[in-house]
Amino acid sequence: MTSRPRVLIIDDEPALASTLGILLRDQCEVTVATSGREGLDHLLAGEDYDAILCDLAMPGISGMDIHRRLHDERPGVEARMIFMTGGTYTPAATRFVASIANDTVSKPFDAETIEAAIKAVVARHA
Repeated sequence: MTSRPRVLIIDDEPALASTLGILLRDQCEVTVATSGREGLDHLLAGEDYDAILCDLAMPGISGMDIHRRLHDERPGVEARMIFMTGGTYTPAATRFVASIANDTVSKPFDAETIEAAIKAVVARHA
């Protein structure tokens, strides 16, 4: 790990993704992806991140899809994911969240909550 954790933010809401990037940039090296496809491309290209903040429900490629692809193609990287959710779960999302060990934070969240989640993931995988 570098002196500052590398964090990938994946969220299809550009304003939220950008705001998170601004919030975290003093403590972390931040990359922002505004779609599941863009985020997955970064990860499958072999880019390494200490933590991945990912929206659970996105059109096209969801956070669940990214987790599954990483599990299959870059095992272990999926454990660095922290899921952000609006709190409304489909039955599939409910089953998914119950089946994984990843942290989940509910929107809206405050800076302390997201910073603590990042620190916990970084500490587990240091």
